[in-house]
Amino acid sequence: MLPVMGSPGVVEEFAGFFRQLFSWHQYRRFKQYLSGLITGGKTTLHSIAKLVERADQSSLNRSLTLYWWEEERLNMGSLDLLQSREETKWQRISIVAIDDTLLAKAGRRISGAGKLWNHTAYRYVHAQCLVTGHYTDHEKDYPIGFEQYFKYGSLEVAEHARAVQ
Repeated sequence: MLPVMGSPGVVEEFAGFFRQLFSWHQYRRFKQYLSGLITGGKTTLHSIAKLVERADQSSLNRSLTLYWWEEERLNMGSLDLLQSREETKWQRISIVAIDDTLLAKAGRRISGAGKLWNHTAYRYVHAQCLVTGHYTDHEKDYPIGFEQYFKYGSLEVAEHARAVQ
């Protein structure tokens, strides 16, 4: 596959909506990441870095995992952008679906992983649980949010309670 030179028009058109959320370097990586997601087949950071001109996999990884950025503001900005456009604005007759997905894990020290009931297999599994929200109407559908579920009494719940105090 040929490398992506610059950012696709759709990335240039909409990335600016989020410019104030990032430093100059983070914004550059944000646009590279979006360009790779839109134009690439595999959506791993390694494949995006190979596809997008001058993108470095370790820099993309640091931008997403190491450097601080306001995830909640990015998600709210995405919803604001969708609501500002007539073709993606929520309709009166619509549904917001909430669903949980178990992600099986082998490691015992993975954040939020624990013994959870898998209602499709009728047994407990060692997994993480991702809860997602999804908007849909007769013309469109898109994700509106997600959050990891932590079991009551887990270490993550205790850490969150201490952080809030």
